[in-house]
Amino acid sequence: MSSCRNFSHVGLSFLTSGAGRLQQLTLACGSHATLALANSLTSLSTLQSVKLDGCPVTSAGLTTIENWCISLSELSLSKYLGVADEGLFSLVTKHNDLKKLDTSCCGKITDVSIAYITSSCTNFTSLRMESCILVRSEAFVFIGQQCLKSISKCSKLSSLKLGICVNISNMGLSHIGMKCSKVAELDLYRYLVAIAILDPPPLSHTPRQTNLCFVNICPGSSCSDLEMINVSHCIDVTKTSLLALSKCSRLNTYESRGCPLITSLGLAAIAVGNNTSRTSTDIGGYGLFLSLQITSSYSSVTDVGLN
Repeated sequence: MSSCRNFSHVGLSFLTSGAGRLQQLTLACGSHATLALANSLTSLSTLQSVKLDGCPVTSAGLTTIENWCISLSELSLSKYLGVADEGLFSLVTKHNDLKKLDTSCCGKITDVSIAYITSSCTNFTSLRMESCILVRSEAFVFIGQQCLKSISKCSKLSSLKLGICVNISNMGLSHIGMKCSKVAELDLYRYLVAIAILDPPPLSHTPRQTNLCFVNICPGSSCSDLEMINVSHCIDVTKTSLLALSKCSRLNTYESRGCPLITSLGLAAIAVGNNTSRTSTDIGGYGLFLSLQITSSYSSVTDVGLN
């Protein structure tokens, strides 16, 4: 029932009255999630997936949502007007078996929620927190060093998207690399600090450096399941990053648009080192994207890389 704004709790009650075994409910961009609307769904005890993206919510409605079903494994609250730290704390405490959570663009969430989420839910396979604008830059450092350490307890995590998160450190991502061996999808779009992906950082390591090098997220053979990584507009990515990623044998999608320091040698490393990747490459906007066609524009790549 996405984008249906004219129904009320009365109509929803009629619709769900005979659906006692309903497992998935999508009300994205719909009516206000009021107390009455939330109460109309309390009988759906088998719900596993609820998507309320973009729905305005009252505090009473959010409180009632916390008491829905005991088997909820997926909850999507992106652009969910009304969600704040206190409400999110209650939700993740009640539904601590969550495997997928999306709080992208929830403008009232602060860095306090980070600790709530990671301490309550340890079975995550997917976590999205893009553009939570009230999370302070200091908290993003906390994400890098402490929260990502907490997230790393989710050993079955397969997808992690942290686009537009600034000041996340190499050390923080190393926790993900060492503990989350099942990660197949990693989105680091517009990271503004150096990130390392394959061996633990040296003692002289500092969170901020000029050369972005993937040497920490895949210690040893831990990155064997990595299939997709996006570092578009991470302007410090260099050929060294690609040399490390060439060890990811299942990598089939690598996107680094807006990375002016990538050269032919880096592209060659991906092609030679990862012989199971797709052989076609799209190189544009100072980057490359493994796909089904070759397009070269505004790139530092030369004949050496294409060869």
